[in-house]
Amino acid sequence: ALGFGFVEVGTVTPKPQPGNDKPRLFRIPEKEAIINRMGFNNKGVHHLVEQVKKRKFQGIVGINIGKNLTTSVDDAEKDYLYCLKEVYPHADYVTVNISSPNTPGLRTLQFGETLEALLRALKEEQTC
Repeated sequence: ALGFGFVEVGTVTPKPQPGNDKPRLFRIPEKEAIINRMGFNNKGVHHLVEQVKKRKFQGIVGINIGKNLTTSVDDAEKDYLYCLKEVYPHADYVTVNISSPNTPGLRTLQFGETLEALLRALKEEQTC
């Protein structure tokens, strides 16, 4: 159990990417809701790792990994493996983000053999 007091950063991708055009975060006060259309905006996995190494927070840190917008679904596994290799030594846990509706084709990784192959490859890399 993780309990209280953890932080999850990301989603981070192998290469920097700008994310969606602003505005990309919307509040709906009457529904007590927030809509997020960030689009995995980040400075790339190497930048994130350098920032995590400097952290002062001593609690549990998770890192959320994803594929770049420009990476085809056929090559997505390479992006996830690359990110996992880079972040794994610095994370208490890793989240695999396959749910962004803003990344074309990403949600095709959520089912069947495609999902099984991705998770199998990540697990093999983790246990190396």
